[in-house]
Amino acid sequence: MAYKVLLTIDVEDWFQVENFKEYIPFSSWHTFELRVEKNTYRLLDILDSVKPNNIIASSNPSNSSNPMNLHPVKFFEKDSEVYPVGPEDRTGANLTGASNPMNPINLKPVKFAEGNTKVYPVAPEDGTGEHFTGPSNPVYYLLYILTIAAFTACFYSTFSWLHYKYSQQESYYSHGYLIPFISAFLIYTKRDALKAIKPSSDIIGLIIIIFALLLHIFATMGDVNFLSGFAMFFYIIGSFLYLFGRKISKTIAFPLLFLIFMFPIPANFLNIAGLPSKALATTVGLKMIDLINIPYLREGFKIHLEHTAIVVGTPCNGMKSIISFLALGLLFLYFTNIKIWLRVVILAFIFPLAFVLNGARIAALIYIANNYGIEKASPESYLHTLSGMAVFIIGLVALILFIRLSERKKD
Repeated sequence: MAYKVLLTIDVEDWFQVENFKEYIPFSSWHTFELRVEKNTYRLLDILDSVKPNNIIASSNPSNSSNPMNLHPVKFFEKDSEVYPVGPEDRTGANLTGASNPMNPINLKPVKFAEGNTKVYPVAPEDGTGEHFTGPSNPVYYLLYILTIAAFTACFYSTFSWLHYKYSQQESYYSHGYLIPFISAFLIYTKRDALKAIKPSSDIIGLIIIIFALLLHIFATMGDVNFLSGFAMFFYIIGSFLYLFGRKISKTIAFPLLFLIFMFPIPANFLNIAGLPSKALATTVGLKMIDLINIPYLREGFKIHLEHTAIVVGTPCNGMKSIISFLALGLLFLYFTNIKIWLRVVILAFIFPLAFVLNGARIAALIYIANNYGIEKASPESYLHTLSGMAVFIIGLVALILFIRLSERKKD
């Protein structure tokens, strides 16, 4: 009996072309739009419209009940049965035999169920053909619910502490409210790539969860809130690893790691680390004051003017700008495709940018105090608040322009 191959079509996405490998490395594939799935369905619809005598093999990766992430298969027909075709065998002989030397990947028989005149591979849990892309296991949903419930119960006090740190005047982490929403959006942009990955479980994730809970217990006993914050971060990472597996976690690694910017480092540590940057920003600001010939006497961080004196406070140490710009810089770089060394240069550019802008803010406040009175330059003044907003806006624009220039250099 002669065997026949009905039709085999190899498909690949546009960025996977061999000639593009020098310009689009494999490591950057996850950043590109996936088009192969939609176009495969379009091709199947075209083939279906010509009413072929044979059956088209397909899968439904976009189906929400497809936890096994089944992909289109090549096949041939034998005695009314459908078998997958090995890449090195087009004769159909003993294709499912493990001992066949022409079957180097040891293909197994595949059950198929028919739906809408197409043939779909049936998940092992479903031999009836109903919900042929695999049933949803209620145990997993229960596990997800229990994980979220345990997370909320364990870290309720940590959420309260985070809200307190975010809402403080001159907080270093006032941007913290936005971080989880940004991470959620970044994960959403990966939805097509995530559909193409079979969920699994990684025991390392469970180990990280246990470590996070022990760290949280230790932090709660010692009333060390920032450790509870980082325990929450590790709990989230471990949960994704344990519930979804290493491949999915790797695909959304950046959105998960980006959550680190919502957990405050102790303010005392930042204040101490910010002393050198505050001294540098003050020096930069006074150099600017020299340009407009305002007389002054510097005594540490206290600047004596002709009729008043101004003290350079902690908010002018530049640490808030550095943290915010680092978060924004990493976020912008996530959507670019430039070389590693250029990314390092862009991130390094943030530090002098913060020093110069905060120096300009100090110079502006000294000018205001000298010409309009110390009250206009005090932290309670709207001019003081506006100067902080101006630093952020100008820094954001400068960072975007620098990244765009770096992209042009790459091109």
